[in-house]
Amino acid sequence: MLTRAQKQIVPAVNQIELHPGYPSPKVVAFNTSKGIHSTGYSCLGSQDSPFYKDATLLKIAEARGKTPQQVLLVWGLTKGWSVIPKSVTPSRVQANFLI
Repeated sequence: MLTRAQKQIVPAVNQIELHPGYPSPKVVAFNTSKGIHSTGYSCLGSQDSPFYKDATLLKIAEARGKTPQQVLLVWGLTKGWSVIPKSVTPSRVQANFLI
């Protein structure tokens, strides 16, 4: 059971699923209205994400000389969110840092 003081504490960050296919506008708007920072997990979709076959995403990535993953990360960052990409492949982790 939370104490009265604990019930009044507003979290600093809310980690939610955030990517172009699931932008969570209502949750993000609520977070923003309460001064809560939004952090996106699954920002690259799943391992077999349909994003990586999306013609628009591929066109944007190619035009900028970036990977689709980098475009997805920048999408979240330009919204003012922090993003948590997951990869165990060293080359992908390094590419994520190059944005």
